[in-house]
Amino acid sequence: MRSPSPERLAQVGIGILFIAILRTVGEYYRLRWALGPETGPKAFEPFIPGLLLAVLGTMAAVALYFARRFRLVLWAAGIVVVGLILYKAIFIPI
Repeated sequence: MRSPSPERLAQVGIGILFIAILRTVGEYYRLRWALGPETGPKAFEPFIPGLLLAVLGTMAAVALYFARRFRLVLWAAGIVVVGLILYKAIFIPI
């Protein structure tokens, strides 16, 4: 069995970043539903920098993908995911 090509791995990395964006946007609606329309958006404020990091990282990864820099896409996706995990661990209370 052959290992996946760098192009396929880059596609998977971009897909993971899109899922991170969708999950963060979904968190807004979950908080709005659980806490109400008044306090839900206020509780979402700590998630906004993480969402911005995910969106900018995805844009960079897609730009690198179209530049055919597949290994850099993997590095960018990995750095963004690690950054999101660190941001959540440091700034978002459980």
